[in-house]
Amino acid sequence: MNTLYVTLPLILVAFSSGLLAAWLMLIARPDRKIEEVLVRIGTVLSLIMIHWLVVMAAIQNQAPVLTPGQVLVFLGVQIWSMHSLLQRKVRQRFFSIFPLTVLTVMMVLGTCLGLQPGADVPASLFGFRSGFHITLSVAGVALLLGSGVFGTAHLILHRQIKGRSFGKWYQNLPSLNDLDRLRGTTLGYGWLLITISVISAMSNLYLNPERDAAMVSHLHPMLTLWFLISLLAAADRFRWLGNRRLAGASLALSCVMLLLIVVSVVEIFTGRFA
Repeated sequence: MNTLYVTLPLILVAFSSGLLAAWLMLIARPDRKIEEVLVRIGTVLSLIMIHWLVVMAAIQNQAPVLTPGQVLVFLGVQIWSMHSLLQRKVRQRFFSIFPLTVLTVMMVLGTCLGLQPGADVPASLFGFRSGFHITLSVAGVALLLGSGVFGTAHLILHRQIKGRSFGKWYQNLPSLNDLDRLRGTTLGYGWLLITISVISAMSNLYLNPERDAAMVSHLHPMLTLWFLISLLAAADRFRWLGNRRLAGASLALSCVMLLLIVVSVVEIFTGRFA
């Protein structure tokens, strides 16, 4: 078990750190061929990490969300996998540095907090329905955080163009159209996953009446968040707002998501939903 929960994560941290260092060196000396190699290596790294999580889930007979460390690692891998997939569609250049840094930090923190579940795992985390709900929620959160990052990059690039500052940011960020498309894509898929997650949570509430209080308490902020995401997704779909305002709204939503993650993890693992 030490191999699965300690040794392998540390090896993956070493690989992600090495890849991050390579991307940082590429900023100083751009090379298109090396960049393409790093994109392929990043894709392979994401596939290895996904397989590792699948093996962990199979051994636990449960989604890898049984400890705070597992939640962090699961979210980090989701963020990097999303980026790796989008990287194949739109050349993002040194934009890879941010999600790769997030992945490395979350892997380190997750390993330090501990990945092997003990006897004090909250009962609410067990069972297929809970695992399905949490897995979709984490995947949706990863996509929505990505939407916020693309929105932030859109605002930065717009400011660079407006100020006629054509430095590193301008040279290495995707175009405004690509950033807006990436933001809209991640927002749309994030909304879809969160919607399915909310439906599964309401189904859990119906099928588990003995846990009404805990589940209703969990659903209140989730339904509020779903309403905000739906409003933003509708505004993006029907173009109720301009691109800059949509980018700013995506950034604000990401900040709310981060706050919700912290609150949810603290509530779950302090026994409130046990």
